[in-house]
Amino acid sequence: MHKNLKKYLFFFISSIFLIFVSYRYFLYSVSFAFVDEYDNVVAGYFMSKGYSLFSQIFHNRQFGMVFISYVLQVITKPESLYSLILVHRLSIIFFSFAFFLLLSVRFGIIGMVFSVLFEVLKFFLFGNLFLAESFIVYPVVYFFLLYFDDKKEISLLEQIFIVVSFIFVVFMREVYIPLALFLFIALLVRYKKFNKSFLFIGLVIAISFVFKFIDLKEYYYQLVKLNSLRLVPDSKHFEGVNIISSLFYFIILLFKGPWNDFRIISVAYSLLFILSLIFLLLKNKEKIALFMFIALSLAAIRTIEPGKPFYGTYRLIQFYALLISSILVSIIIFRRFKIKMGRPIEILLIAVFFFSVFNKSSFLFTKIDRNKEFNIAYNRYFVGGEVIKLLKKDNDKLFVDGYDSLLFYTSQAKPSFKYVFYYPVMINVKMYEKEKNEMFITNKPSFYFIDCISRSTAKIPKIVEREYVQFSYDRTKGDTCLYISKEKAYTIDPEQLNKIAKTYGYFLNLSPKNDLKYQ
Repeated sequence: MHKNLKKYLFFFISSIFLIFVSYRYFLYSVSFAFVDEYDNVVAGYFMSKGYSLFSQIFHNRQFGMVFISYVLQVITKPESLYSLILVHRLSIIFFSFAFFLLLSVRFGIIGMVFSVLFEVLKFFLFGNLFLAESFIVYPVVYFFLLYFDDKKEISLLEQIFIVVSFIFVVFMREVYIPLALFLFIALLVRYKKFNKSFLFIGLVIAISFVFKFIDLKEYYYQLVKLNSLRLVPDSKHFEGVNIISSLFYFIILLFKGPWNDFRIISVAYSLLFILSLIFLLLKNKEKIALFMFIALSLAAIRTIEPGKPFYGTYRLIQFYALLISSILVSIIIFRRFKIKMGRPIEILLIAVFFFSVFNKSSFLFTKIDRNKEFNIAYNRYFVGGEVIKLLKKDNDKLFVDGYDSLLFYTSQAKPSFKYVFYYPVMINVKMYEKEKNEMFITNKPSFYFIDCISRSTAKIPKIVEREYVQFSYDRTKGDTCLYISKEKAYTIDPEQLNKIAKTYGYFLNLSPKNDLKYQ
């Protein structure tokens, strides 16, 4: 009874704390603009407009996130960019809290402690953004903790949940399929009475879905063939996969990267894991240590320089989650076998938690202006989209040369390119280059947008230089990233241009040398 009382009390305290954390994530729910997030969102938007994924929408990732976004948009029908971003971020908040409840019920204290530690840390990892990595981390941790659970059998309901979760992870993010396979196979070996028919039925349903709704040829080309470049060293488009870094990232953390609060927390967790690993080996728990090592290596299949939070670090969400889980599992093992070495690790873990909460970079107590955050992150997409929306007619189309695909949503413009998006990864790929060149001839866009920074690396097509006019920004007297075809510019009512100039600060220089009347 006393033990259960402590458990319920800790659950109550954890719930209150995580509700507070969730509220803080809500305050940050319109902060940060990240292409990997809004790529999923805009693809889902076009699906809601009747476009088919892969055959009409380029997407070199698994399709799970796009379908989730599609369902969210069909159900909630967001009417503004603000509400669009908010709806998707809220889905992560609710999903995270639901898994906190599930992990707490299934694994008790260890599930609660994991959620408390991880939810505080994941801000540095973009774990609050609408990314596949933010979703799949919870089923991955569930598999990991289940492997070490002391129960000898699992219920039929849990077996079904495991199969569904496995398929969910596989079709959410392709790079973590090896990790999902490793953990799933480990569970099949661990629980010998696992009903394999559930797996068969689940795979049949999933594969049937793929055959019905996905263009297999385009799916294979975009997901497998193009992404295989990730394994090629010195690729211009993809980061290489470094096996040594993946195997020993928890050690590399100690010696590389800039020092900041995130790096301090990372090093602390890494040291605690190394201590746990040493103690396990000293107590002849080699199999457990090896299992943790393999799982962490697969979770760190894509690494970046340590100590750099936010952009890029989202690739390591699974790694940090399993790092924390490994430490917690080690503590449970030490307690189970009455190994005193675990006590110092528990004390240090509490210290790491308090530092994570109260460090100067903590998002939990920072004052935040949501409107300001939204304007900083999304102003370029909002303003550019509004300008296009005011000027476009029904037959006008937009081509976005780069990652700024949110413009399609804000402008409500139709895409001129066959695959909607034209990302840097498609540059120098003959099929896409050919489609792009033909587009400017047969389906010429009225509006062309290129990331201003990318103009130094990505060449603006010569036809754009010849036949388009660039908008300028009157407050800085500098160029914007938006171009309009001269044919379209010639038809615009001067009052519309004045309205755009007054409202958004965009103006168009239609001097004689740029005006078709004089050519």
